[in-house]
Formats: sequence, structure tokens, C-alpha cells
Amino acid sequence: MFEFGLAPSWIRQYLLASRGPHYGHIQYPREVHFSFLSGCLNWLQVEFGMEIEQVRLLVVHSPIADVETVHRDNECYLIHDQSFGDILELVNDAHFTHHAARGSSSGEDGVWTDALFANRFLAFGRGRESLLLALAYNKRRPDRGQVDADTINRRIDLRFVQESFVLAHELGHCHFDGHRQVLARSIAPDFDRTMRRIARHNDANRSFEITRWRITEVSRLMAKMWEVGAPDGYSASAESANQYIQDQIDEGHLPSYVTKTIEEQLDWILSETDGIGEEVLCDYLATIFVAQVLGDHFLPMSDSFVASYLALSHLGLWQTAELLCRMHFAPDLEQATESLRRLTEEIAVRRRFMYITVLALSNKNHLQELYKTDLDGDDFTRAQDERTRALMATLDQIDKVNEEMLAELNMNPLVLHMKSHMAEMTKHQDLLDVADGYDIGSLVGSMTGIGGTFERFQQHAEDRSEVTRDRR
Repeated sequence: MFEFGLAPSWIRQYLLASRGPHYGHIQYPREVHFSFLSGCLNWLQVEFGMEIEQVRLLVVHSPIADVETVHRDNECYLIHDQSFGDILELVNDAHFTHHAARGSSSGEDGVWTDALFANRFLAFGRGRESLLLALAYNKRRPDRGQVDADTINRRIDLRFVQESFVLAHELGHCHFDGHRQVLARSIAPDFDRTMRRIARHNDANRSFEITRWRITEVSRLMAKMWEVGAPDGYSASAESANQYIQDQIDEGHLPSYVTKTIEEQLDWILSETDGIGEEVLCDYLATIFVAQVLGDHFLPMSDSFVASYLALSHLGLWQTAELLCRMHFAPDLEQATESLRRLTEEIAVRRRFMYITVLALSNKNHLQELYKTDLDGDDFTRAQDERTRALMATLDQIDKVNEEMLAELNMNPLVLHMKSHMAEMTKHQDLLDVADGYDIGSLVGSMTGIGGTFERFQQHAEDRSEVTRDRR
């Protein structure tokens, strides 16, 4: 059973504590969200004979911009903060701007990071730092000019598909069968069958290790973090930080699954009861849900697979921004380094298996389409190979753009030198007095477009509902 509507008193107290006094609770969420999650549960019943009871959707809007799962009394509550969709929209825009400007300067390098950091500092209760970044973004934010209706509709569709992926991922964390099992774990055998053959094929051709660009970016980030003090034997430089990572691998401090073959990583994921293993399974289940439940209603199914991969890439940027913000008020250098290491592992493993998931499920769908044609023999094989190569090129392109965006995120000048900028900002006491007497969340939201007013969300909901009705 799937429900939505009023929140019980305990969950309202939780939302007040976790989202702040200015959060908004929408009793009746958009029809498309309700229909999607209902479709997910119906699909589980049809395909696996699973009856999932007591799942409730709570839609809120707040500066926290997070989606999470909360359990109590045999009920699973999916808390969907619509502000997270604003973040997806922001990063989508930055991603496609980067893609269009590859090989030349877009003139907007890093502007989007000001808005994302403003939101994440706000989520940590750092209102003044958030305001500083929001002001910088508001001053430099790009003017896209007039946007045609078709482009707006495509952006709405993309955002909804990505929001659906994130919601479906959280649904995978729900407990069922009297809290004895996590939903995503129930599809582990199917995940194993899908991944095993591809993993063996990949391992026969090349073994997998931490992606080189990921090590490079982590090294830069560590070097900046170590400016206040590096571990014994190391210095605040990218080369030294890179050596630190290699030493950690050589000494066995990094979990062995990071540098093992994909099949060995697969065995580890299937044996781990929580942590990264569960996250990978939730990504797999969410990708299936998006394809099977949404079908071609919003995006062509082939594009929906890519949209899911793009959503996971954006999540990695969001997680990195969170960690960078946390480092500003984390006094323990060792703890911050450990957090960075864990995040690097999680992103690397999840992205790798998501890449394989999208290839496997998209190719399966494409094969079904090819069987409906008159192609046979070499023509059939050639069509499938061309489709696979094109999809891999698209995913590789997403990775390259993500690399550039991660570099901009790590090198945001305001965040790197926040203390000196905050000292400069104290000269504008009149502005700070106004900010301190105002709901900074609303002020930052109005400047960044993340976590805006309830009326804005209502308008967005109506726009999407119109698109949905037109497609039915």
C-alpha cells in the first residue's frame, strides 16, 4: 500500500528538527510522483510477487534539499525535498553548458558552484557563509535569455526522470517483511545474473582500479585540506597527497574491493549487508524502476537510462560539495581525511556499477526492439554493436564533463579562502544586520533558485502536470 498526505506528529517533529522552522510540508504531492511510486510497488508485485505495505511519501520544500528514508513502527517514510530537484536543474544546466563549450571558454566557469555551496552551507546552518556565496552567484549568474517552450518541457521531463531515480533509490532502502530485509537486497540474484557475465568479460580485457582522474582530484582536494596541517611525512601538495593515497592502498588501509577485479567487487557487494553494497543495489533497482514504470512517457527509454546515470553523477558532485562544506568546521584532520577516502570509494564503485547497469539494461531493451525488425545475421549484430558503442561514448562524455565540474567544485575560490572573505564581509555590517533579521533560507533561495517559495513549487507542479496530461 502506498500513501501520502498528513504527517504524524513524530515525523513533523523530525522534519522541524532536521529541516528547520521554515520548511514547508505539501499534503498532496504532484500526481506524477504518486503515480510513479505506486507503479514501482505494482511492478514489484507483478514481477516478484512482493507485497510492500505501509510506504508513505512526504513531500517538503526546505533549504536542506535532501531525499531520505525514515522507518518507524513497520512503516517506511520517503521524505522528498523538492528543493533537491532545483539542485538537479542547476547542475543539469551547468553540465550541458560545459558540454556545449568543450574546447572553448563558456565564460561561466564555476559560477554554478557558488549556488550549490550556498545551499550546502545553509544546510549546515552557516547562514553568513551561505549569503556570501549566494551574493556572488546572483552577481555572476548567467542570463539564458528567452527559452522556448519545447526546451522548457524537455528540462521538466529530464528533472522529473532524475527525481524519480532518486526517489526510487530511496525506496530501495525501505524495509519489508517485518523489517527483516531491505527491498534492494531482494533483487540481488537478478543483479548477480545481469552483472556476472559483463564483469568477467571486462576483467578478461582489463582490470579495474580507482579511476585516474578521481585520484588526481582527490589529491588536489587533500592538498588544500592539508594547508592547515598535513599528516606526518607528507606536505600540502597534490604530489604528496597522491603518494598518501598510493601508500594507503599499498599498506592495505583502503578496502581491497577498490583495486580488485569487477567480479571480485561484485562478490563483495552481494555479501555486504549495508554500506556501499546496498547503495549499488539501490541504484540498480532505481534504474529498473525508471525504465519499467516511466517507459517512454517522459523521455525515450534509451534517454531515461542516460538520465539516471547523469543523476548519479550529479549526486556525486552534491556529496563532494557537502564534504567540502563540512571540512570548514571539522577540527579533526584525520576524520576529514577518512571521510574523503570513504566518499571517493563510494563514488568510484557506484559509478562503475552504474555504468555497467546502464549498458546491460539499455542493451537488453534495444535487443527487444531489434527483434521486432527484419534485421538478421550480420546486420542485427552490427546494429547492436553500433548502439553499444554510441551509448558508451555518451556515458564516457558524461564522465569527462563531470571531471571538469568536479575540478571547478574543488577549486571554488570563495570556499578555498572562506575565512578571509568572511572577514572582508564584516565591513558590510548593514547587510549582515538585514540578513540576521531575515529568513536567510528564503533570501538565499531567491538568489540561487534552490529552495524557493511555495508558490514557485506550485507553479512548477502545474507545469509538469500539464506535460503529463498531454502525454497520456
